[in-house]
Amino acid sequence: MTMMKYFYAMMPASLRAAVRTGPMLGFAVTIVFSGCAAGTHDAGHDSGEEQAGVMWNKGYLVAPVVPGPAALYVTIHNHTDTPDTLLRVTTPVSDTVHLHVTHRLQDSSGHEFVRMEPVAALPVAADTMFAFQPGGTHIMVSGMKTPVTRGDSIAVTLHFAKAGAIDGKAAVIGYADADTALGGSAPMHDQSAHDHHAH
Repeated sequence: MTMMKYFYAMMPASLRAAVRTGPMLGFAVTIVFSGCAAGTHDAGHDSGEEQAGVMWNKGYLVAPVVPGPAALYVTIHNHTDTPDTLLRVTTPVSDTVHLHVTHRLQDSSGHEFVRMEPVAALPVAADTMFAFQPGGTHIMVSGMKTPVTRGDSIAVTLHFAKAGAIDGKAAVIGYADADTALGGSAPMHDQSAHDHHAH
């Protein structure tokens, strides 16, 4: 499975339908390796609970059907009044992990297509929830050292400029599980059990 077809499969149904009306799938998904852009932030707290600090939950890695890159999704909660920045994401299963944003654009004929761009960092506004989602901001995990299958879990660390390194687990799911899983809940991970240090 090529990377273009991989992201086509992970797009919301409405976007896939728009892409299918475009000239060709090969041209509909354009991968650009330059530029930097911020993700989309939605204000609010998860489940309305009073929390403190920066934390993340809803970690899911969608296992690729054939060996290749896999998309990782998490939800970040910044319960502080200070903005932070996600600098990078690491996991023992791969040495190649990138933050990606996806832009939805239209060509001169009105056909919708998406353009994916790797970014060096992602800002996280104060008092905000930031959700990585299929067809939007995501984490690309490439060159896995060991295969992963549905039902596994992997260790994941999110590195923030101010909150430091926050460890947690991401469940490995299949394509068929993505819509349900990404709308569910997972254990919350926060920085309280970690040393805060500059990166």
